[in-house]
Amino acid sequence: MKRNNGGFTLIEVIASLVILGIIVAITGLGLVEGIRSYLFTRMTSDTVQQAQFALTRMRLEFVNMETPSAGNMDAITFRSDNTRRSAVGSGYLNQGYDTPGTTYQFSRTGIQINLTRHGSGGSAETQPLITGLGPYGTNPATNAFLGYTVNTATSPSGNLPGDFRDLKLITIRLIMNRTDENGTLTFVTAVNPRNNGLANCPESIPGGQ
Repeated sequence: MKRNNGGFTLIEVIASLVILGIIVAITGLGLVEGIRSYLFTRMTSDTVQQAQFALTRMRLEFVNMETPSAGNMDAITFRSDNTRRSAVGSGYLNQGYDTPGTTYQFSRTGIQINLTRHGSGGSAETQPLITGLGPYGTNPATNAFLGYTVNTATSPSGNLPGDFRDLKLITIRLIMNRTDENGTLTFVTAVNPRNNGLANCPESIPGGQ
């Protein structure tokens, strides 16, 4: 008599388990990569937003600066008597129009950029503008925080010119560490001060934002 065996052989079971394991592994890798991509996109978006906020704040200050007194690749100090401050928050963010003699300084220290306000009475208040900076270099054209281009030059130098009227552009560079600790993101903008009297500068707006 012929026997009817409706079960699976050992080889068939093993082969099925191997195929199932491969499918599970491929699906798991795809899921992990999808989650990783989502987290990276979200963290990168946060970094971009922080950098845009910092660049916008510095750009507004530099456009409206009255008289810079010192500047190098890591810091710049300037007076901005006619700048209208934001009414949001406390401290120097709620001062209205600055009193004569008030100076501001943006400075890069370690992994952050600080904004310091020196009141005309000698008091100083410092707050971090942005943190999470990556490594910087000493070339104002490629990897320094600040660069200064005079009216007769095409590339920036690392020092503020002696005469404010010679200053054509201020280059701002933010080098941010990626939140996944894999490389950096660089953000660059150039600002044309409006109050130095150059023929090609923007029109001065008293009390401008």
